[in-house]
Amino acid sequence: MKVFAISDLHLSGVKEKPMNIFGEVWEGHFEKISADWRAKVTDEDIVLIGGDTSWGMKLEEGMFDVARLAGLPGRKVFIRGNHDYWWSAITRVRTLAPDDTFFFLQNDCVKFENVIIAGSRGWTCPGSADYTEHDEKLYLREAERFRLAFCEVGKVREEGDTLIALIHYPPMGIRKEETLSPVCLMRTRWIKSYSDTCTVRDFSRFGASAEISNTISRPVIRSISDWYKFCEKFFQTLYIFKPV
Repeated sequence: MKVFAISDLHLSGVKEKPMNIFGEVWEGHFEKISADWRAKVTDEDIVLIGGDTSWGMKLEEGMFDVARLAGLPGRKVFIRGNHDYWWSAITRVRTLAPDDTFFFLQNDCVKFENVIIAGSRGWTCPGSADYTEHDEKLYLREAERFRLAFCEVGKVREEGDTLIALIHYPPMGIRKEETLSPVCLMRTRWIKSYSDTCTVRDFSRFGASAEISNTISRPVIRSISDWYKFCEKFFQTLYIFKPV
């Protein structure tokens, strides 16, 4: 069993928003991803999908795009992204899952053999530009979602298990200051990595350490300019699956 990760599919089967308006690299991007997916993933593997799956605004629109993944191999584990407006009440989302290979995380975790996966969207961190009281509410809500998720992890975790944390936003401020996002976990590979290493609060009671290791690339992000340069590089390698 292998674990793969991909994010920001931004599908638009119902919502008219073709991604090639952002550049040639997005031309036919779902077809390219699907071909790479079929070539590398088997039915026994796990594919982590780190948010922004669909441009849909309504649940039916988002699930239409989610269903496009039904013919692809592997067990698919989703978290919500900041553009997943279609993701409403989690019970409704799960009820509409195309089949039993789809798993949607919210305040909980899922376990396959000795691999446990937990995660949530995260949010903009304090100190970010234009940070508002509304951002503060969402930031604290996401921190609580992680706390609840890791409480569930504690119920199923056994000696020798590997815990993988999935998050859509970076779990640190622009200066890499500590935040409430408990995504640095003992024996955890961080899936959406945006910095070389960073430290956050010690969540040792959830089996957490204080270091995150990058699994995609190792940029040094010191400014907004560095951030955008990294994003450009990340999108240029959009179709490369990364086995964990």
